[in-house]
Parts: sequence; structure tokens; C-alpha cells
Amino acid sequence: MGLKKVLIRLLCILFFFSLVMGGQAHAEVNLAALKALDGSAKVELLNGQFNRRNGQITYNAVLTNQSTVTLQAPFYVLFTDITPDTVTLVNSDDTSTEGMPLFILGEGALAPGATLTFQVILQNSVRARYVYTTHVYTATGGNVEGNIPPELIGTWIGPCKTLGGEEFTQEVLIIKENSLLREHHNAYSEGCKSRWLTVSNAYKIILANVVNLGTSGAELDLTLIHTYVAPYESEVSKSLNRICSKHDFVTNMLNIADSVKCQGNVNYPSAGTVHYDRLKYENAVIHLGDRLDVTDVGQRPSQFNALAFEKAAP
Repeated sequence: MGLKKVLIRLLCILFFFSLVMGGQAHAEVNLAALKALDGSAKVELLNGQFNRRNGQITYNAVLTNQSTVTLQAPFYVLFTDITPDTVTLVNSDDTSTEGMPLFILGEGALAPGATLTFQVILQNSVRARYVYTTHVYTATGGNVEGNIPPELIGTWIGPCKTLGGEEFTQEVLIIKENSLLREHHNAYSEGCKSRWLTVSNAYKIILANVVNLGTSGAELDLTLIHTYVAPYESEVSKSLNRICSKHDFVTNMLNIADSVKCQGNVNYPSAGTVHYDRLKYENAVIHLGDRLDVTDVGQRPSQFNALAFEKAAP
């Protein structure tokens, strides 16, 4: 397959995947959807190094679990009340819906007394004395009862479809142990038999208001941990490295693509982005909401998509 043809195919399929994954619009982190860890975690800025050339101070920031229980990642470290206003934070991962800078850290768990280290850079050209406040949050995970209904656990696969001559499937995987929902968007050729690209999202989820999964369904809140892109052909990897802001895609690997921008107005969301959806389980199939890009809890879908996900054999 020629490189030009690969580029055209990629631009088409990446644009579609970004639409169905809700990645077209930048979405700030909604703190109301997270759990505050005030008193359970602290942040310290250590070993500041001042760069005279650009007026920036680089710190080793240390997040410590000072509670007696294990805390679950990802963690969201929010910086507020930075005074004076001539001092600014320049390397934050994202902002809150209120416009405050924050960092998004890690996966897995943080045991009591354990630490995570990350880098914080402040613009402080005149080396002014300054003060700031930090707050730490985490995605709560699980649902109001603490367990995902057993009938939802497993791998759910959508039908093979065609768009602009390209074939693709969607796949949803729900795992009980760590309350993780993962979407795979697979691009194929040859009748959905030869896969050449996968784009996937890994989420912490909250499944709430589980009254009747077959009628009203349940509210589904999804906090993005990472977006992954996996090319399965070397020409596809080369093309991704040409058209995207990330230039080190590796063939046959899950490449983290948080906040990556590609040609054709393809913008993947940042880690920590929260989407609000709905899920229904009826007649042994799963339906999600009819909109997949909702970042405002007040705009959560009220209707369900006709696309049905069927459970794969164990």
C-alpha cells in the first residue's frame, strides 16, 4: 500500500474515531465529578532550580499519601491562589472547568506513606516571593453500591460497519476488579478480518442510579485515564508520525496519545477529561447514549443509541 493512500485512509478513520470518542472539543476537568483528598494527600515543591535565561523555576514536586489507606490513581493536583499574579504555572496538564491549572498523575494505587514525583515549572522572572495552595483529587470509581452488576462484566462487540470505504468495529470491555471501561475502535480491511489500527480509551467509571438497566438504564460517568493508538502496519506508524503531534508511534504497541493533535482537525482528549453518558442492558445487548461527547453533566444523553453491543464468548 502506498504512503499517500495510507495517509488518506488514516485521516479519514482518525477523524471518525475522534468523533465517536468525543475528542473533537477540548474538555476541562470537572472537579465536581472527582473525590477530594484534602487531609489524605499533600504536595511539596522541592529542590527548585532557577533558569536565568527564561526566568523559570523547576521543582521536583512530591505527592505523598499521608492517610492510612491506599489511594487509587489517577490523581489530580490542583494549584490555586498563586500570588502575586506575576508568578504563573507553565507546564500543567490541563485546567479545571473553573480555569485553574492542574496535573494528572499515574495509574494504579498509592499505598500509605508512598509518593509520586512530578515536575512543576513556575514562571517567576523577577524571583518574587510567592504563595500558593494545592488540592488533590481522585476519580472515585465503582458505583453507588460498589459493584458493577455481574451481567455487564465481559467483552461487548459492536457490528462491523463501513464508512467512506473503511471498515471498523467498536468494542466495549467492562472489568469488575478495577471498575474500568475500555472502548476499542478497530479499523479493518478484507471484511473486518485484517486489522490495521486500533484507537482505545481507558476510563475509571461510576455507574449510578442503577434502578432498572432494561428500562431507564443507568448513568455512566467516565474519567479518561489514557487514550491509546495501536498501528498494526509499519506504513501506518510512519504515517501517524507524519500527521500527528506525537512522532514516536511504534507498530504493534499501545501508544499513549493523550492530547495528541493530528491533521484533519483530529484532537484527542487529555487524561482526566470526564464524559457523561448513559447505559442500558436489555435483551442481552448493551446500548450507550445517543451522544458520546458530553462533558457537561447537565447535558447527559436522555436517549440511547441504536447501536447494539453483543457479548463475546468467554
